[in-house]
Amino acid sequence: MINDSVRVRLPEHFSNSLIRWRWVFALIGLLVGCLALPTASKLDFDHRVESLFTEEDPDLMAYQKLQRIFGGKSVALLVYHDPDLSGQIGMERNRQITKVIGAVDGVKDVLSVSKLNDALDRFRPSFGVSEIPKLFREEDSIASGFVELFSNYTHSTDLHRASMVVLLESKHSDQSLVRLKEIRDALTDGSFPFQVGSRGARQDEQGKCLSAVLVGESVMINDAFGLLRRDGRRLASLTILLLGCVLLLTLRDVRLVILATISIAWSVVLTRALLVILGWQLSIASSVLTALITVILVTSILHLGVSYRRLLRKGRCRLEATVQAISGLAMPILWTAMTDAAGFLALSLSSL
Repeated sequence: MINDSVRVRLPEHFSNSLIRWRWVFALIGLLVGCLALPTASKLDFDHRVESLFTEEDPDLMAYQKLQRIFGGKSVALLVYHDPDLSGQIGMERNRQITKVIGAVDGVKDVLSVSKLNDALDRFRPSFGVSEIPKLFREEDSIASGFVELFSNYTHSTDLHRASMVVLLESKHSDQSLVRLKEIRDALTDGSFPFQVGSRGARQDEQGKCLSAVLVGESVMINDAFGLLRRDGRRLASLTILLLGCVLLLTLRDVRLVILATISIAWSVVLTRALLVILGWQLSIASSVLTALITVILVTSILHLGVSYRRLLRKGRCRLEATVQAISGLAMPILWTAMTDAAGFLALSLSSL
């Protein structure tokens, strides 16, 4: 154990000043935290595939080359089950879903069975009414060619499943995916507002469940980062709860638990605001941000509390015990935080 005379200590007059002006510093801290809160709320995860690789990674370079050749748009597939797809009712449902998806902000284009049918109908107009859409009329060789060409792309071979190929603008893909997931859920639970009947007298068709799923690279990446954020929140909550219990059982002082909670919230808000100001975004490693701050703060308060109680047992008064505890532990706490900062700086400069 390092002797107190050897340890680098904070001057006691400085600790006295901290204690004397503690309410002023608390008010300043509260004001700074309130001012930083709007900025901190703007921080978000970096959802790009590029954030998972280093710039020189050969897999990333191959992926970027593929994007340059075929375009940088993201693609998502909304697939649903509809036994009536090859009939006029199923085609009309597909057309209405296509229209709703096409109106979503950030959606560049949609390819669907109804669009193929409409395209075929434009250059091969038909007369009269038929229960079979033009695209699925077996006597039409061009229609059969369309069906075969786009089989397992916009529709399954048994014509019981349809796929909406959604082209997304990369910069709006996150917001677009949220809306696409809402459409998927509405199709699955039967709440999608279908309109059936003639164009002049349509009626709502409620309760039609089509068992939809949303897949694709952009969906997978969005879900993965969503799981990371969820796990980060769970880790933070569990860490705060467990270490709060340690504080309460060890020091038996509710005030220290409240102090730790306020300090964690303040530090997280200031850290997030600083990252926004620097133009940074959260990454996979950042999902443990709150948990890391919690560990440093709670262990620091625990050490301060133990040192304070030890000095009280030695006969020091409350003020003297507080001053000496802060003076003795301020520098070790500072270097602990600096060590963590240096470790994350090393990670940012490495190829990990």
